[in-house]
Amino acid sequence: MLQFLWVRLREALGLPLSRFVPADDSVLQPKPPRRRSQQLIAPDYLGGPLGSCNKKQLAGATTWEYQIRSTLIHVVGDPEPEARTAANKLLPQLWAERRQAIAAAELEARRAYPDFWSQHDAAGTSAEQLAVWLIWIDLAGGAVEYEVGDNFDASTRQRRDLPHFEDIGGTITVSRSADGRFEAESALEV
Repeated sequence: MLQFLWVRLREALGLPLSRFVPADDSVLQPKPPRRRSQQLIAPDYLGGPLGSCNKKQLAGATTWEYQIRSTLIHVVGDPEPEARTAANKLLPQLWAERRQAIAAAELEARRAYPDFWSQHDAAGTSAEQLAVWLIWIDLAGGAVEYEVGDNFDASTRQRRDLPHFEDIGGTITVSRSADGRFEAESALEV
């Protein structure tokens, strides 16, 4: 949320966004060690958890919450250091697959809201309407889900002549199967 406010402030002041918006969002950069004496055995993309939550507790395991840029990462597993290490191994692939999750969500959203998409298709802005809000990883079960919703960083946010996805829809959960297929489970009202 803070990044969103900084971006809006810099836009209003006419300042460049490059300091706040990464040039290549598809590449994950490991977080630096917390102490100089700390050596990383494997890349750490998550850092320390923001906390734990009970969104999807499975078999007594804790769901740990992290954040990378504007995307929340929920990791189900105990204890925390081992869960974070296992998730860090999966994250580069899962991060790169966000575009596929967005594509699956867009297919579902296009089915539910054809008028919304026809307006954005005509304006040439349909590619930037959705973003991944959350990646949920169940380490024991191997399940991965992407929560996809409105892209608050889209350049069309300032346009009043185009509808915003948040005004018409909720979020779309996209499940990634073990064989790499993506399937949208919509929470949208048709």
